[in-house]
Amino acid sequence: MIRQGAAWNPYVLPGSKVILFFDPVKNVLQAQRLETGEVKDVMNGATRPYFWTAPDGTGYPLYLNGDTLFAAKFDETRLEVQGSPVQLMAHVDPVSFSVTAS
Repeated sequence: MIRQGAAWNPYVLPGSKVILFFDPVKNVLQAQRLETGEVKDVMNGATRPYFWTAPDGTGYPLYLNGDTLFAAKFDETRLEVQGSPVQLMAHVDPVSFSVTAS
């Protein structure tokens, strides 16, 4: 289970039973199955997670690494990123960064 104080910016994936969050102690984006409590490291240095679902149903965590916004294909079954992350935007202010569903 998530340690108290160790889950920053939690985001529950749409329609699933998985939560993404940043663990500041380990400096890593993690995924946790809500049913079993299994926690898995997903990506080092990735903060401020948001999950976007493409029209084809593929899920992509959006996240910051420093001041750069990335997206990566995510396998909810394995709790892992597939392939290489794609840079979307540089020089993003992490303090004011937010994403909306629209």
